[in-house]
Amino acid sequence: MSSKKREREPDLNQFRIESVVDDDLPIETFFMALDSREAIKMLAYSCLKYLSVRNMSETAIDCFVNAYANPGKSFLEPPEMIPVPEPLTDLKVAAGNISKTEVSELEQESNQDSGEVFPQTNEARNEEISPPDPSGDSEGEGEKKPLDGTPGEKNIFTDPPKEEKPNPAIEHAREKKVREEEIIQAKTENERRRMEYESLSKMALLQVEELNERLSVLKVDEHNRWSDEWASITYPLADEDEGHSESPEE
Repeated sequence: MSSKKREREPDLNQFRIESVVDDDLPIETFFMALDSREAIKMLAYSCLKYLSVRNMSETAIDCFVNAYANPGKSFLEPPEMIPVPEPLTDLKVAAGNISKTEVSELEQESNQDSGEVFPQTNEARNEEISPPDPSGDSEGEGEKKPLDGTPGEKNIFTDPPKEEKPNPAIEHAREKKVREEEIIQAKTENERRRMEYESLSKMALLQVEELNERLSVLKVDEHNRWSDEWASITYPLADEDEGHSESPEE
């Protein structure tokens, strides 16, 4: 057996509610509930068959029974909205955060892309202007040095390829587009939640009004098991009175 003791569940009280539907004969309905407010909710739940709306969701039913048992009170919490991201600033403003070194590098890359010709080194110039040896196989000379660009040969003096940096304008446009999509999605979801909240609230109030036109609560009684007597409860229920009588501890 577990050493932990189970928490004692609160005692339920018996309630008797006398009501009339469509000016017919009075009906007595009995409910086991924590207090009179919960008993009224059970009564409203049992009267779903009298409403014109069918196949309601659990959320809609909860809104209806809470609105019926708590007239004039809030019965549905407003939805939590998604924070909407701030739009990105224009590129001119964002470019102010670029350092001078990055700007210089961008300018150099721009010059290279535009096809500007840079001065050649002395070594490269000598290689271009040195004429080939006409003797070719003359004795006393070393092996003929191949010209640059000879198939199968690699020029070890060429500069390593530079790592291409993304264009700031293109990157900024991409990020701005993503941000705009996030803003649209957040606003769309918030609008959906707001409309759902307003729809549930309006539907619950209309159903309460519809039930009040057909149902009349005549009397609400609570059974006291200690005295084995029924005690009358004022209806409509008072705001400060939940109709739950305190029982002595066993």
